[in-house]
Amino acid sequence: MGRLGVPLDPREPPTAARPRQARRHRRPDGCTPPRELCFAENLELAIKQAIATATPLCIAVLDLDNLKPINDTHGHATGDETLQLLVKIARAHLRTVDLIGRLGGDEFAVLLSGAMGTAAVAIAETIRLAFAGASPMGATVSIGITELRPDDDAERIIRRADERMYAAKVTRNAVAPPQR
Repeated sequence: MGRLGVPLDPREPPTAARPRQARRHRRPDGCTPPRELCFAENLELAIKQAIATATPLCIAVLDLDNLKPINDTHGHATGDETLQLLVKIARAHLRTVDLIGRLGGDEFAVLLSGAMGTAAVAIAETIRLAFAGASPMGATVSIGITELRPDDDAERIIRRADERMYAAKVTRNAVAPPQR
């Protein structure tokens, strides 16, 4: 299924033979809450249900800005703590029906069931602002959002949200709303 929400071992960097794709194990990584380790399976099910019932669904991809300088200056333990803070803040601002899963490295995906683009953007902005105000290292987060389309599968919707996240990365500390 690709790189959907299954924790990567940060000690194993991507290689040409093994690109940055999630491996199918369910080992806690300190950033992904246990109930959300099956993010990929939950996403597939949510997509099928949303399409069948014509219910809105959004995906947000969150990427920590400038993690490498934090790791290089303050050490990987501080980088890990910063990632954990991002997840803690995100979960505090998500609804109970929302799920967060680690895509790998410093990227996370959020499944926003029943949310349309404007609601998803509002949630993302709340997370972005709260994290920027709470991060002791001055770290920020860039977030890209996309809405479910009738022909989507998990890979397609994650890829589109990832593209939106890269649009937010142009300025950093930003939210890129869904494209129409």
